[in-house]
Amino acid sequence: MSRRVLVFVAADVHSEAGRTVERVRAAMLAAGMSAGTATAEWRRHFDG
Repeated sequence: MSRRVLVFVAADVHSEAGRTVERVRAAMLAAGMSAGTATAEWRRHFDG
């Protein structure tokens, strides 16, 4: 696989991960969490 293809695939995976983060955060906000609480919970669970 060429480097160009690898960069494209990596960018696509990163982009999808970003969309997933936003969907999870939106669900947390819809469940009544404040933006700060939703962000803190996300970091606690997924950022190690």
